[in-house]
Amino acid sequence: MLFSYSQIYSQISVTKVTEKNTETSPAKIKYDTTQNFLADNVDLYKGQILYLNNLGSAMKDVGYKGFSPGNNINEVYKCCSKISKFNSICDSLAGKYFRILNIHPHPQSKDNPDLYGHVFYFQMIENKSKDTVFYEYFSNQESLFPFIRVPFFENQKKRHIGKKFVFSNSCLKDQTDINSGQNVSIVTGQEWKCVDFTIEDKEFYLSLVLQNIKGQKIILHYDDLYGHAEYQELVSSGRIFTLEEANKYRLRFGINNFNLILNRKIVIGMNKEMCKMSWGEPSKINQTITGRSVSEQWVYSDNYLYFTNGVLTAMQ
Repeated sequence: MLFSYSQIYSQISVTKVTEKNTETSPAKIKYDTTQNFLADNVDLYKGQILYLNNLGSAMKDVGYKGFSPGNNINEVYKCCSKISKFNSICDSLAGKYFRILNIHPHPQSKDNPDLYGHVFYFQMIENKSKDTVFYEYFSNQESLFPFIRVPFFENQKKRHIGKKFVFSNSCLKDQTDINSGQNVSIVTGQEWKCVDFTIEDKEFYLSLVLQNIKGQKIILHYDDLYGHAEYQELVSSGRIFTLEEANKYRLRFGINNFNLILNRKIVIGMNKEMCKMSWGEPSKINQTITGRSVSEQWVYSDNYLYFTNGVLTAMQ
């Protein structure tokens, strides 16, 4: 007897299995997105839009240094300024936008890294003219960087607008209402709301436009506010507070003591935290410990503060 049958089967497949990768993955470069200058993290500039900030009155005739046309790295793009044949004319470049196409290390960076390891060339295209331009970038000299990164500017604008601040009186000296031109009297502990983040049109500093309850508006330069210090360092030295932080310290210290701190003043009975916020860190602390108390002498340039068990008991 013959039997017939059909076979049903699945097609055999071969799957390639990748061997375990024993190489260490390169660490991702991390940087603070609130910083305009990226130093040695030059690859992070690639693809970004840069705004060429105008020059202040003292540097306008000097012009911009480091720009060359795309067809000759040894020539000067938009030559020449009133002061130097090696610099570009300020009015020909100020306010233009550039997109970074590529970044090239200095040709001698490998042979002489000490001298040229921090020198790079940004290959850029200008937004309107479509000119290809090279810019000589020094990753260790922030003061030479004339650009404002558009992502940085947008980040700062988003971060500051609508935020309320309380400043020490020293931050707001000699302020003028930008609408009326009249002097603004600074009230200790007054709240100021950031209503714009911009570039002021005299010396072209990045600035916050602040408004008080009276509607007066003042300009506060970004670098005067933050400088190169961390934000918390400025808080601890009593210069700048968000409204939330100011209210916290008013509850902790009392309104009178907090206003004294804003005026950079110290009175007997303050604790160490208050004194440090008012005057900053002392240059030296001398401590004496006895069976009943801990005494400290805080040394400043021309003053001495004396604490007993953390409370200010004398000044010299």
